[in-house]
Amino acid sequence: MAPPVPLFVPWGILIHGLSLGKITGLYRYAVKGFSGDALDQVQLGPGEAFPDDRRFALLKTTMSDKFDPSNPTWLHKENFLGAFTDPHLLAKYRASYSTQQPPLVNEQEATPHSNQQPGMYLSLYEQTTNDQVLGPLDLSTEQGRQSLANFFSIQSGIPVVCVTANTNNNNNNNRHDHQFGNTSS
Repeated sequence: MAPPVPLFVPWGILIHGLSLGKITGLYRYAVKGFSGDALDQVQLGPGEAFPDDRRFALLKTTMSDKFDPSNPTWLHKENFLGAFTDPHLLAKYRASYSTQQPPLVNEQEATPHSNQQPGMYLSLYEQTTNDQVLGPLDLSTEQGRQSLANFFSIQSGIPVVCVTANTNNNNNNNRHDHQFGNTSS
């Protein structure tokens, strides 16, 4: 007999008429251990990961031999720089992530650039002043990931590299198969 099919309703999830929980918010944590972004909605298909959730992580370089981007496996959060390993540092910043390039302003003309490109853009803001301290960085590029790693290597005093799993992108939809989750499930 096939397992019951969950029914998603506005107030939660029902299986066989029993409520399994209530969805009160959707949050994406693009970089493991960073603050998250509230989302209004997400689109998921069977077996898909939550879009861009924990797609990136700051791996301590002393642990880099444990991670293979072509064949990623779960690693404990102690291997990464994040809220678990350095809560005081990560509490200083608010991360903002978007798959659309934030508007850039030409300082001479004070007008937005019109050539925005799709990507995976991360900006960091100082928590108390809301001043932008980094970004936007396109984490879909090696240069963007390296800039993020350099910033946090300096801030933490721990050399890190920004890692992501190679994407199974047969249909060019930017979905990813691996998340740097907190559990091995």
